Amino acid sequence: MYVRHLQVRDFRSWEQADLTFPPGPSVLIGANGQGKTNLVEAIGYLATLGSHRVATDAPLVRHGATRAVIRAAVVNAGRELVIDLEINAGRANRARINRAPVQRPREVLGIVRVVLFAPEDLALVKGDPGERRRYLDELLVARAPRYAGVRADYERVLKQRGALLKTAGGARRAGGEGDIRTLDVWDGHLARHGAELLAGRLDLVADIAEYVSNAYASVAPESAPAQTPAPSPANRSAMAAHRSWIRLPITAGKRWIAGGIERCRPARQPFWHRVGGSVIGLGICPTADERAACQRGAGVASTGDDRSDDRCAGCDADIAARQFCRACGAGRGKARPDRQGRARGRHAARSH
Repeated sequence: MYVRHLQVRDFRSWEQADLTFPPGPSVLIGANGQGKTNLVEAIGYLATLGSHRVATDAPLVRHGATRAVIRAAVVNAGRELVIDLEINAGRANRARINRAPVQRPREVLGIVRVVLFAPEDLALVKGDPGERRRYLDELLVARAPRYAGVRADYERVLKQRGALLKTAGGARRAGGEGDIRTLDVWDGHLARHGAELLAGRLDLVADIAEYVSNAYASVAPESAPAQTPAPSPANRSAMAAHRSWIRLPITAGKRWIAGGIERCRPARQPFWHRVGGSVIGLGICPTADERAACQRGAGVASTGDDRSDDRCAGCDADIAARQFCRACGAGRGKARPDRQGRARGRHAARSH
Protein backbone atom coordinates (compact mmCIF):
# COMPACT_ATOMS: atom_id res chain seq x y z
CA MET A 1 0.00 0.00 0.00
CA TYR A 2 1.24 3.51 -0.76
CA VAL A 3 -0.17 7.00 -1.17
CA ARG A 4 0.26 7.93 -4.83
CA HIS A 5 -1.19 11.43 -4.63
CA LEU A 6 -1.90 13.85 -1.77
CA GLN A 7 -3.78 17.11 -1.96
CA VAL A 8 -4.62 19.38 0.97
CA ARG A 9 -6.56 22.62 1.10
CA ASP A 10 -6.72 24.94 4.11
CA PHE A 11 -5.03 22.31 6.26
CA ARG A 12 -2.81 23.72 9.00
CA SER A 13 -0.42 26.20 7.34
CA TRP A 14 -1.22 25.04 3.81
CA GLU A 15 -3.68 27.01 1.73
CA GLN A 16 -3.07 24.55 -1.10
CA ALA A 17 -0.62 21.70 -1.63
CA ASP A 18 -0.50 19.04 -4.35
CA LEU A 19 2.06 16.22 -4.23
CA THR A 20 2.64 13.02 -6.21
CA PHE A 21 4.63 10.16 -4.68
CA PRO A 22 6.21 7.20 -6.47
CA PRO A 23 6.29 3.73 -4.91
CA GLY A 24 9.06 3.43 -2.33
CA PRO A 25 10.57 5.97 0.08
CA SER A 26 9.94 9.70 -0.38
CA VAL A 27 11.66 12.50 1.54
CA LEU A 28 10.25 15.97 2.16
CA ILE A 29 13.06 18.54 2.38
CA GLY A 30 12.69 22.13 3.47
CA ALA A 31 13.52 24.69 6.13
CA ASN A 32 11.95 24.64 9.58
CA GLY A 33 8.39 25.90 9.72
CA GLN A 34 7.53 25.32 6.07
CA GLY A 35 4.91 22.66 6.80
CA LYS A 36 6.63 19.32 6.19
CA THR A 37 5.20 17.79 9.36
CA ASN A 38 1.76 19.13 8.45
CA LEU A 39 1.76 17.00 5.31
CA VAL A 40 2.81 13.93 7.28
CA GLU A 41 0.06 14.74 9.77
CA ALA A 42 -2.49 14.87 6.93
CA ILE A 43 -1.56 11.35 5.83
CA GLY A 44 -1.71 10.14 9.42
CA TYR A 45 -5.17 11.69 9.78
CA LEU A 46 -6.42 9.57 6.88
CA ALA A 47 -5.36 6.45 8.78
CA THR A 48 -6.68 7.33 12.25
CA LEU A 49 -9.14 10.24 11.82
CA GLY A 50 -7.12 12.01 14.48
CA SER A 51 -3.99 14.10 14.86
CA HIS A 52 -0.90 12.90 16.68
CA ARG A 53 -0.30 16.47 17.90
CA VAL A 54 -3.67 17.85 19.03
CA ALA A 55 -6.78 16.36 20.60
CA THR A 56 -9.38 18.22 18.52
CA ASP A 57 -9.86 19.02 14.84
CA ALA A 58 -10.17 22.80 15.20
CA PRO A 59 -6.38 23.52 14.99
CA LEU A 60 -6.21 21.55 11.73
CA VAL A 61 -8.28 24.13 9.87
CA ARG A 62 -6.16 27.00 8.57
CA HIS A 63 -6.77 30.33 10.29
CA GLY A 64 -9.49 32.24 8.46
CA ALA A 65 -10.92 29.15 6.73
CA THR A 66 -14.11 27.32 7.66
CA ARG A 67 -13.00 23.83 6.69
CA ALA A 68 -9.97 21.79 5.66
CA VAL A 69 -9.88 19.17 2.92
CA ILE A 70 -7.55 16.18 2.55
CA ARG A 71 -7.67 14.15 -0.63
CA ALA A 72 -5.48 11.12 -1.33
CA ALA A 73 -5.18 8.47 -4.00
CA VAL A 74 -4.16 5.20 -2.34
CA VAL A 75 -2.84 2.18 -4.23
CA ASN A 76 -3.17 -1.23 -2.62
CA ALA A 77 -2.56 -4.52 -4.46
CA GLY A 78 -2.93 -2.78 -7.81
CA ARG A 79 -6.27 -1.19 -6.88
CA GLU A 80 -6.58 2.58 -6.44
CA LEU A 81 -9.05 4.29 -4.13
CA VAL A 82 -9.54 8.04 -3.74
CA ILE A 83 -10.38 9.32 -0.26
CA ASP A 84 -11.81 12.78 0.44
CA LEU A 85 -12.04 14.04 4.01
CA GLU A 86 -13.64 17.35 4.89
CA ILE A 87 -12.71 18.59 8.36
CA ASN A 88 -15.20 21.05 9.83
CA ALA A 89 -14.29 22.80 13.06
CA GLY A 90 -17.20 22.47 15.47
CA ARG A 91 -19.34 20.45 13.05
CA ALA A 92 -19.47 16.89 11.80
CA ASN A 93 -16.77 15.89 9.35
CA ARG A 94 -17.65 14.36 5.99
CA ALA A 95 -15.95 11.72 3.86
CA ARG A 96 -16.14 10.27 0.37
CA ILE A 97 -14.62 7.18 -1.21
CA ASN A 98 -14.16 7.38 -4.99
CA ARG A 99 -16.33 10.52 -4.88
CA ALA A 100 -19.25 8.64 -3.32
CA PRO A 101 -20.34 10.00 0.09
CA VAL A 102 -20.17 7.56 3.02
CA GLN A 103 -22.51 7.61 5.98
CA ARG A 104 -19.75 7.98 8.57
CA PRO A 105 -16.15 9.19 8.20
CA ARG A 106 -14.89 6.12 10.04
CA GLU A 107 -15.80 4.00 7.02
CA VAL A 108 -12.53 5.15 5.43
CA LEU A 109 -10.49 3.55 8.22
CA GLY A 110 -8.37 0.65 7.03
CA ILE A 111 -7.74 2.04 3.54
CA VAL A 112 -4.59 3.90 4.59
CA ARG A 113 -2.24 2.09 6.96
CA VAL A 114 0.67 4.03 8.36
CA VAL A 115 3.30 3.88 11.09
CA LEU A 116 4.00 7.43 12.17
CA PHE A 117 7.10 8.38 14.16
CA ALA A 118 7.17 11.82 15.78
CA PRO A 119 8.70 13.57 18.81
CA GLU A 120 5.28 13.32 20.45
CA ASP A 121 5.86 9.56 20.74
CA LEU A 122 7.86 10.28 23.91
CA ALA A 123 4.51 10.76 25.62
CA LEU A 124 3.98 6.99 25.36
CA VAL A 125 6.68 6.57 28.00
CA LYS A 126 6.69 9.90 29.82
CA GLY A 127 2.99 10.73 29.65
CA ASP A 128 -0.10 9.55 31.48
CA PRO A 129 -1.81 6.19 30.81
CA GLY A 130 -4.32 8.03 28.63
CA GLU A 131 -1.62 8.52 25.99
CA ARG A 132 -0.92 4.80 25.93
CA ARG A 133 -4.62 4.00 25.77
CA ARG A 134 -4.95 6.30 22.78
CA TYR A 135 -2.02 4.62 21.02
CA LEU A 136 -3.36 1.13 21.71
CA ASP A 137 -6.82 2.12 20.51
CA GLU A 138 -5.45 3.54 17.27
CA LEU A 139 -3.48 0.35 16.69
CA LEU A 140 -6.55 -1.70 17.54
CA VAL A 141 -8.62 0.20 14.97
CA ALA A 142 -5.86 -0.20 12.37
CA ARG A 143 -6.00 -3.98 12.85
CA ALA A 144 -9.80 -4.20 13.06
CA PRO A 145 -11.64 -1.04 11.86
CA ARG A 146 -14.87 -2.19 13.55
CA TYR A 147 -13.38 -1.04 16.86
CA ALA A 148 -13.75 2.54 15.65
CA GLY A 149 -17.48 2.06 16.14
CA VAL A 150 -16.93 0.49 19.57
CA ARG A 151 -14.82 3.48 20.66
CA ALA A 152 -17.37 5.93 19.34
CA ASP A 153 -20.23 4.13 21.10
CA TYR A 154 -18.30 4.00 24.37
CA GLU A 155 -17.45 7.72 24.31
CA ARG A 156 -21.02 8.62 23.33
CA VAL A 157 -22.54 6.61 26.18
CA LEU A 158 -19.96 7.94 28.63
CA LYS A 159 -20.79 11.52 27.67
CA GLN A 160 -24.56 11.07 27.85
CA ARG A 161 -24.40 9.17 31.11
CA GLY A 162 -22.12 11.81 32.60
CA ALA A 163 -24.56 14.54 31.60
CA LEU A 164 -27.38 12.63 33.33
CA LEU A 165 -25.36 12.26 36.54
CA LYS A 166 -24.34 15.91 36.51
CA THR A 167 -27.92 17.07 36.05
CA ALA A 168 -29.28 14.73 38.71
CA GLY A 169 -26.53 15.61 41.15
CA GLY A 170 -27.13 19.33 40.73
CA ALA A 171 -30.85 18.88 41.23
CA ARG A 172 -30.40 16.86 44.42
CA ARG A 173 -27.89 19.25 45.90
CA ALA A 174 -30.40 22.03 45.25
CA GLY A 175 -33.06 20.16 47.19
CA GLY A 176 -34.79 18.45 44.28
CA GLU A 177 -35.12 14.77 43.45
CA GLY A 178 -32.94 14.39 40.36
CA ASP A 179 -34.40 11.89 37.91
CA ILE A 180 -32.04 8.92 37.39
CA ARG A 181 -34.55 6.39 36.11
CA THR A 182 -32.52 5.90 32.91
CA LEU A 183 -29.20 5.46 34.75
CA ASP A 184 -29.47 1.66 34.74
CA VAL A 185 -29.84 1.71 30.96
CA TRP A 186 -26.71 3.83 30.52
CA ASP A 187 -24.85 1.64 33.03
CA GLY A 188 -25.59 -1.42 30.92
CA HIS A 189 -24.46 0.24 27.70
CA LEU A 190 -21.31 1.58 29.35
CA ALA A 191 -20.35 -1.79 30.79
CA ARG A 192 -21.02 -3.59 27.51
CA HIS A 193 -19.06 -1.22 25.27
CA GLY A 194 -16.29 -0.83 27.85
CA ALA A 195 -15.94 -4.59 28.19
CA GLU A 196 -15.70 -5.07 24.43
CA LEU A 197 -13.08 -2.35 24.17
CA LEU A 198 -11.08 -3.81 27.06
CA ALA A 199 -11.18 -7.31 25.60
CA GLY A 200 -9.82 -5.95 22.32
CA ARG A 201 -7.03 -4.09 24.12
CA LEU A 202 -6.04 -7.18 26.10
CA ASP A 203 -5.98 -9.34 22.98
CA LEU A 204 -3.89 -6.71 21.19
CA VAL A 205 -1.35 -6.49 24.02
CA ALA A 206 -1.05 -10.27 24.12
CA ASP A 207 -0.54 -10.46 20.35
CA ILE A 208 2.20 -7.81 20.20
CA ALA A 209 4.02 -8.74 23.44
CA GLU A 210 6.59 -10.91 21.66
CA TYR A 211 7.29 -8.25 19.02
CA VAL A 212 7.72 -5.59 21.70
CA SER A 213 10.14 -7.76 23.64
CA ASN A 214 12.21 -8.56 20.54
CA ALA A 215 12.29 -4.93 19.44
CA TYR A 216 13.42 -3.76 22.87
CA ALA A 217 16.11 -6.45 23.01
CA SER A 218 17.49 -5.24 19.66
CA VAL A 219 18.02 -1.67 20.93
CA ALA A 220 18.94 -2.51 24.56
CA PRO A 221 20.48 -6.00 24.53
CA GLU A 222 22.15 -5.58 27.94
CA SER A 223 19.03 -4.37 29.71
CA ALA A 224 16.46 -6.52 31.46
CA PRO A 225 13.90 -7.82 28.96
CA ALA A 226 10.62 -6.09 28.27
CA GLN A 227 7.80 -8.10 29.79
CA THR A 228 4.02 -7.94 29.74
CA PRO A 229 1.96 -10.04 32.19
CA ALA A 230 -0.47 -12.49 30.66
CA PRO A 231 -4.08 -11.31 31.12
CA SER A 232 -6.21 -13.47 33.37
CA PRO A 233 -8.74 -15.74 31.63
CA ALA A 234 -11.56 -13.63 33.07
CA ASN A 235 -10.16 -10.42 31.61
CA ARG A 236 -9.64 -12.05 28.21
CA SER A 237 -13.37 -12.66 27.99
CA ALA A 238 -15.56 -9.71 27.10
CA MET A 239 -18.54 -11.37 28.74
CA ALA A 240 -16.61 -11.98 31.96
CA ALA A 241 -15.44 -8.36 31.94
CA HIS A 242 -19.02 -7.25 31.37
CA ARG A 243 -20.22 -9.23 34.38
CA SER A 244 -17.36 -7.86 36.54
CA TRP A 245 -17.95 -4.25 35.66
CA ILE A 246 -21.72 -4.03 35.41
CA ARG A 247 -21.78 -3.13 39.14
CA LEU A 248 -19.06 -0.49 38.96
CA PRO A 249 -20.84 2.25 36.99
CA ILE A 250 -23.89 1.89 39.24
CA THR A 251 -21.88 2.54 42.41
CA ALA A 252 -19.88 5.28 40.74
CA GLY A 253 -23.09 6.97 39.68
CA LYS A 254 -24.36 6.98 43.25
CA ARG A 255 -21.05 8.47 44.43
CA TRP A 256 -21.28 11.18 41.76
CA ILE A 257 -24.80 12.15 42.78
CA ALA A 258 -23.78 12.20 46.43
CA GLY A 259 -20.45 13.99 46.20
CA GLY A 260 -19.85 15.13 42.65
CA ILE A 261 -16.87 12.81 42.06
CA GLU A 262 -16.81 9.67 39.92
CA ARG A 263 -13.74 7.47 39.68
CA CYS A 264 -14.90 4.13 38.30
CA ARG A 265 -14.55 3.75 34.56
CA PRO A 266 -13.84 0.63 32.49
CA ALA A 267 -10.69 2.14 31.03
CA ARG A 268 -8.13 2.40 33.81
CA GLN A 269 -4.99 0.83 35.29
CA PRO A 270 -3.32 -1.60 36.26
CA PHE A 271 -2.31 -3.59 33.18
CA TRP A 272 1.38 -2.84 32.93
CA HIS A 273 4.47 -3.39 30.82
CA ARG A 274 7.94 -3.79 32.34
CA VAL A 275 10.72 -2.22 30.26
CA GLY A 276 14.12 -2.89 31.76
CA GLY A 277 13.81 -1.97 35.41
CA SER A 278 10.82 0.37 34.98
CA VAL A 279 7.12 -0.38 35.13
CA ILE A 280 4.88 1.48 32.67
CA GLY A 281 1.16 1.36 33.26
CA LEU A 282 -0.76 0.75 30.04
CA GLY A 283 -3.93 2.13 31.63
CA ILE A 284 -6.34 -0.35 30.10
CA CYS A 285 -7.97 -1.81 33.21
CA PRO A 286 -9.42 -0.38 36.41
CA THR A 287 -7.13 -0.63 39.44
CA ALA A 288 -7.75 -3.29 42.03
CA ASP A 289 -8.25 -0.57 44.64
CA GLU A 290 -10.84 1.15 42.45
CA ARG A 291 -12.71 -2.09 41.98
CA ALA A 292 -12.53 -2.95 45.67
CA ALA A 293 -13.74 0.51 46.71
CA CYS A 294 -16.65 0.38 44.29
CA GLN A 295 -17.54 -3.17 45.17
CA ARG A 296 -17.49 -2.40 48.90
CA GLY A 297 -19.95 0.41 48.22
CA ALA A 298 -22.14 -1.93 46.17
CA GLY A 299 -21.91 -4.77 48.70
CA VAL A 300 -20.26 -7.28 46.35
CA ALA A 301 -17.19 -9.44 46.80
CA SER A 302 -13.73 -8.54 45.56
CA THR A 303 -12.66 -9.89 42.18
CA GLY A 304 -9.14 -10.66 43.37
CA ASP A 305 -7.49 -9.14 40.29
CA ASP A 306 -3.83 -8.13 40.28
CA ARG A 307 -3.16 -4.78 41.89
CA SER A 308 -0.95 -1.95 40.70
CA ASP A 309 1.33 -0.03 43.05
CA ASP A 310 2.47 2.75 40.75
CA ARG A 311 -0.76 4.77 40.62
CA CYS A 312 -2.94 6.49 43.17
CA ALA A 313 -6.31 4.78 43.48
CA GLY A 314 -7.82 8.11 44.44
CA CYS A 315 -6.85 10.23 41.45
CA ASP A 316 -4.71 7.98 39.18
CA ALA A 317 -1.58 10.09 39.76
CA ASP A 318 1.86 8.43 39.67
CA ILE A 319 3.08 7.65 43.20
CA ALA A 320 5.63 4.92 42.36
CA ALA A 321 8.54 6.92 43.77
CA ARG A 322 6.66 8.70 46.58
CA GLN A 323 5.03 7.70 49.82
CA PHE A 324 2.06 10.02 49.26
CA CYS A 325 0.13 11.18 46.22
CA ARG A 326 0.89 14.86 45.73
CA ALA A 327 -2.26 15.33 43.69
CA CYS A 328 -4.82 14.22 46.26
CA GLY A 329 -2.98 13.29 49.46
CA ALA A 330 -3.86 9.58 49.39
CA GLY A 331 -0.97 7.28 50.21
CA ARG A 332 0.08 3.78 51.12
CA GLY A 333 -1.89 3.19 54.28
CA LYS A 334 -2.75 6.68 55.53
CA ALA A 335 -3.52 10.16 54.30
CA ARG A 336 -0.79 12.78 54.24
CA PRO A 337 -1.30 15.29 57.08
CA ASP A 338 -1.17 19.01 56.48
CA ARG A 339 0.70 21.47 58.67
CA GLN A 340 -2.10 21.41 61.25
CA GLY A 341 -2.01 17.64 61.41
CA ARG A 342 -5.30 17.13 59.56
CA ALA A 343 -5.72 14.60 56.80
CA ARG A 344 -4.90 16.25 53.51
CA GLY A 345 -6.80 15.81 50.24
CA ARG A 346 -10.36 15.22 49.16
CA HIS A 347 -10.13 11.45 49.27
CA ALA A 348 -10.27 9.11 52.20
CA ALA A 349 -7.08 7.27 53.15
CA ARG A 350 -6.64 4.07 51.27
CA SER A 351 -3.91 1.47 51.09
CA HIS A 352 -1.97 0.83 47.91
